[in-house]
Amino acid sequence: MGRKRATVGELAQMTGKKRRETLIRGAREEGGVAFYTSTAPEDIQSLLMAFNMRYPFIHPEMVRDKGVVIRERVVEESRAGGSAADVIELSDMNLGKLKRQGLLQPYRSPEADVYPGELRERERDCST
Repeated sequence: MGRKRATVGELAQMTGKKRRETLIRGAREEGGVAFYTSTAPEDIQSLLMAFNMRYPFIHPEMVRDKGVVIRERVVEESRAGGSAADVIELSDMNLGKLKRQGLLQPYRSPEADVYPGELRERERDCST
């Protein structure tokens, strides 16, 4: 019998070693990670190269288009039963529209602790 997969909400609440191991195990099972972005390919290549060096067993797939196209793709995929995106990088305006539709899950990165509080989203702003 297979292991129960964590929901997006459960993953977002996990921290530390357990979260990392769960994400890596899931990515190994899926074979890749889908990265939706509106950033120019030449600007994102170093990020993907670093990811490949750290996780050579996980194939990153970059889906790149204009921000509004990415946003609408996520909306349409959600209507069809869920988005294929694992990571979405868009402008504040496009992310805000996805957030208002309830299509984003807050992520509390341990690295965020080094940034001043005024640069981080307040807890109540993350709850949609």
